[in-house]
Amino acid sequence: MTSLNKICSKKGCNEQAVYKYSGTRFYCPKHYRFTQMRHQAKTRNKYKPSFEELERLLIECGPEMQCTNCHRIMIWHGQSRKLDGVISLQHNNNGSIQFLCFGCNSAHGNSQLGDKYFDLKNNEKYCADCKTILNKNQFYKNNRSRDKLKWICKACHKKRECKRRFLKNENNLYF
Repeated sequence: MTSLNKICSKKGCNEQAVYKYSGTRFYCPKHYRFTQMRHQAKTRNKYKPSFEELERLLIECGPEMQCTNCHRIMIWHGQSRKLDGVISLQHNNNGSIQFLCFGCNSAHGNSQLGDKYFDLKNNEKYCADCKTILNKNQFYKNNRSRDKLKWICKACHKKRECKRRFLKNENNLYF
């Protein structure tokens, strides 16, 4: 981000512009991100909210800009590959929209649960193998994942391991 010695082009905003957009417009970080969200919604054939609607949604996040799902403090733009805390626009299946951090928005999109993802309690997780919602203590630890748990439950993991060992031993018999 570099200072452009200009004021944000959005009418009514007196913030310092730090981003140049389409040649003649200059935006503050907030309105630049709003412009990106609107453009992405349009290109994905989704509802394109007005700047005023986005401003109202921002008020719901509170003064600290907290994610409505995980309560992480969100930022306007990420640093290189650190996108988890970046604010993003979520289009729900029921037609509503909300702001989420990028991490929750990605988890929602990848979960196979749809909007039911938001109904999960803090101690629950979805097993992608048996397609059930289980308590988090039913999952092995995995320090590489965001929630520090494996993507399948212990029972499914054991089944997969037994199958893998059987196939490995079966293959070794022929050599």
